[in-house]
Amino acid sequence: MFKFQAFGRLVRTVGIAPSALVNTMFSRGVRRSNFPAEPEYLDVVGPQIPLYEPLNVQIKSYDYTVLETFSSYIHKTAEHLEIEVEDCWATPCTKYKIQTFKPFSTQVDNQYNLNLYERNVQVVDLPTTKAPLFFHIIQAALPEGVRMTVKLHDDVDEELRYVPDLELTQLKKPHIGHVYTAVLADSSARFHQLIGCNPVVFSTGTDEHGLKIQQASLQANKDPAQFCDQVSVLFKNALDKCEIGYTDYIRTTESRHKENVHSFWKILLDKGYIYKGKYEGWYCTADETFVSEDQTTLVKLPDGKEQRVSTESSRPVEWFSEENYLFKLSKLRGELLKWLISGPVVRPVRHYNLVKSWLEHDLIDLSISRPRARLSWGIPVPEDPSQTIYVWLDALLNYMTVAKHSHSEMNVWPPSIHVIGKDILKFHSIYWPAFLLAAGFDPPKCLLVHGHWMVDEQKMSKTTGNVVSPQTCIDIATATGLRYFLLHEGVPASDGNFSMTRLVRIANSDLADGLGNLVNRCCGKSLNPLQTRLAVSPSSFEACGSPGLELLDLLRRTPDIVYEEYLQWNFYKGIDQIMALVRGANGFFNTMEPWKLKKEGQMDKFNATMAVTMETARVVGTLLQPIVPSYSERLLDKLGVPRENRGWDFARLQSSTADASLGVQETVLFPKIKFE
Repeated sequence: MFKFQAFGRLVRTVGIAPSALVNTMFSRGVRRSNFPAEPEYLDVVGPQIPLYEPLNVQIKSYDYTVLETFSSYIHKTAEHLEIEVEDCWATPCTKYKIQTFKPFSTQVDNQYNLNLYERNVQVVDLPTTKAPLFFHIIQAALPEGVRMTVKLHDDVDEELRYVPDLELTQLKKPHIGHVYTAVLADSSARFHQLIGCNPVVFSTGTDEHGLKIQQASLQANKDPAQFCDQVSVLFKNALDKCEIGYTDYIRTTESRHKENVHSFWKILLDKGYIYKGKYEGWYCTADETFVSEDQTTLVKLPDGKEQRVSTESSRPVEWFSEENYLFKLSKLRGELLKWLISGPVVRPVRHYNLVKSWLEHDLIDLSISRPRARLSWGIPVPEDPSQTIYVWLDALLNYMTVAKHSHSEMNVWPPSIHVIGKDILKFHSIYWPAFLLAAGFDPPKCLLVHGHWMVDEQKMSKTTGNVVSPQTCIDIATATGLRYFLLHEGVPASDGNFSMTRLVRIANSDLADGLGNLVNRCCGKSLNPLQTRLAVSPSSFEACGSPGLELLDLLRRTPDIVYEEYLQWNFYKGIDQIMALVRGANGFFNTMEPWKLKKEGQMDKFNATMAVTMETARVVGTLLQPIVPSYSERLLDKLGVPRENRGWDFARLQSSTADASLGVQETVLFPKIKFE
């Protein structure tokens, strides 16, 4: 049995691609046949430069235009130094009122209203070797009146986040990053079904809780549940249009999921991994953040009393103690390391190395709840409605919810694979296996981690408005064209580059001109008036001389190569091999010139040529089923291949003694796309 799951968040500022991440080991979007997608697993690599956790460069000013300009300057400086900017955002402006009074009076003389604006630029995987130069450059260029601070990213940073209108619109729509995650998962699930792994459980869905969604729904003037209902439908429709064959679409707002989360919480509690603790320190209510002692100072008020304020915002702070539930993550570092080195559980290897580097340091206990007064949109802690369960504990348990409801017993656990974008690696490689180990369950066998998608060599971002809609791609190139492009161009170990022009060119070249034209020629009524698929055997290839023998060799080698590449999720390599076979078949057809053979009456060689060409097309159609299912179905239907003869065992030369009738379907498999 093969257990397969993909994961995507309903609303996240950055996608992955669900559906969806860091400088890559390889040139972005570059593919070389002699350059592997990843080195051999656990090969020794050169010493790695330490990387910082995600950092937020926070800038504040009373001048909005200066702030916008300097924010762009930081972004461009990072790009120039090849430092990845993961996200940029604003927070609501802080409004100040300044009053002056008439001499010796309490009567207001003048009143001034000031707005303090804030922008944040988040950088990720910042090499320690580049950090000093990067911060020196932007500090030297700091405009007058702009204050800058740099801090590690924290959940608290999300709490006052402003969602611009453009981003709010994009939050409601899936992009090709989400679809890529789902297509990777779907293709692997279909492949395992073809090779006889039944049943295959393939789940995907939407994570619908958390502060960001709470804020987005408020800004959209909708109830959070109503907001999630509307957005989830958009995501589900996008996956359906892209022919994603999931067996379960899970929403974390479903009652079955809430029951599972509560059940899991109680297991962790009973096993002693959850305790209630306090966060204590100086808290600025206006800023909604804790500040350390050295980030505060005492100021004297007009009445002579002293008030402690934040040195950053000059706002009052007070000693605050907040009770949260914490998870004993610190006790599980050893078990997590044991799981990590037990096999290739994190792929590609560059992401394995990153996880290993995280586990080389002590882990601290994780806060797994938030006060309900601060976060109301989520699952309440069992028997403590004052607390809301941490969104990532809630979200990750969607996999187990599906497993529990797939069968009466959890005989589909552990999952064979999770397919995720690299932006959510830490949650899946540290927190998720830790939760499972603590509760007594096996972690997933493998995490397949893929990169982000660029758009015309530029980072795809909701904030810049260059997010690519799957529907736009489908309208232009069909779902078949989009799936084919994503798997043809997507290399899990590196970021991909999306270009509509390239999508159209690749789809036309391979699906229309390449394979489509081949099938059209051998099935067309001018050469095949009886509409039959002729019997074939190795002797058919031999009858065509050296061109036939060369094609036979390629036909025999291709299925095993494709099998191994599909098994390792290197779909782009499998496609390359299949298209090499298509080019070989087209070359063979052109060399044999069957139209001349028929005209000259060389019917034995003509029949052999036609039989060889159609047999090659049949094998190609069988091999392409995980990649472009509806296209392959049309191809195999046209060739008259019975449905029971479409499994992986038939994805190689099949000798036959009898002709078969072609299907009545139109020969044009993929109409050529016109795009300017």
